[in-house]
Amino acid sequence: MHLPKLSIVSTDTTCEPSFKNYLNPSLIKQFALSGVINVPQDVDTLPLAMVYWVNATGAVHTIVLAAGTVGIAGEYLRIGHAWPLTLRGDESNKTMLQGGVHVMTKNKHVVLSHLTISSQSAASSSVPRHGLFVDNHGHVVVKSCNFVGCGGSGVCCKGKGSETILINCSATGNKFCGVYAVGGGHVHLEQAFAAKDNGQASRGCQIESSGEGSCVSGCGALKIEEKLDLVGNTVVCFDRCLGRNKSFVVEHTRERYGGKVV
Repeated sequence: MHLPKLSIVSTDTTCEPSFKNYLNPSLIKQFALSGVINVPQDVDTLPLAMVYWVNATGAVHTIVLAAGTVGIAGEYLRIGHAWPLTLRGDESNKTMLQGGVHVMTKNKHVVLSHLTISSQSAASSSVPRHGLFVDNHGHVVVKSCNFVGCGGSGVCCKGKGSETILINCSATGNKFCGVYAVGGGHVHLEQAFAAKDNGQASRGCQIESSGEGSCVSGCGALKIEEKLDLVGNTVVCFDRCLGRNKSFVVEHTRERYGGKVV
C-alpha cells in the first residue's frame, strides 16, 4: 500500500500537528503490528518513514531501505527519541544515505547496517558535516557500512557516555578523519576496519582521539589479525628552507590532549 508523495524539507523526527493530517491511521497500525517499514514499498521516502516510526511510539523497530539513494543532501537524519531503531540497507551495500545520521539522545538501541553514508555539505560550508555524529550519551552499532566523501569526519563520537561500535566498516575520502572520538566519546572497532584518503583537505589522519576520556579501541587487536587497513596521507607543502615543495606521510592515527587509540 502506497501513500501519495509528499514534499518534506526536513529530516527531523518531530511531527508537526499540521503534518499529522497526512498520516494514514491504518498504516500506523499496520507498521506497529509488523514492526517494519519498507522504503519505498510502504512509504515513498525515508523522512516519511521516520515520521511513522515516531507515531508508532516504539512499536516499529526496523526501517528497510531498498537499493538507491535516500535521505536529503545537506540535512542530517536526526534520531532524537529513545525507541529502538534499525536502519538496514541493501545487503550488497547499494543503498546510499545522503545527509548523514545524527543520534542525539540517550537511545541505546540504534543500529545502522549495509549502508553507504555520505554527507557532503551543510547549509553553511563552515559547518563540518559528519557521516555519523553521535553525542548526548547516544549508543550506535554500525554493521558493514561505508562512510564516503563526508564534509567532516566519517564517524564522530562526541562526549562522555557516547559510544559507537563499528563492525566491518570503512571510511574513505572524508574531509576530516575517518574516525574521530572527541570530548570523552568512545569508538570501538570490530571484525575489520579500513580507512583511506581521509583528512586530505585538513592534513588529518585516518583515526584520531582527542580529549581526556576519548578512546578509539580495537585497533591493536585488528592490527595483530591483519584486519586493520589504514593508508596514510601523502601531503605536499612548500618548505621555505629547501625552497621547494616537500612531501611527507601524515601519521595513520593520532592521540591528542589525553585521547587514546588502542
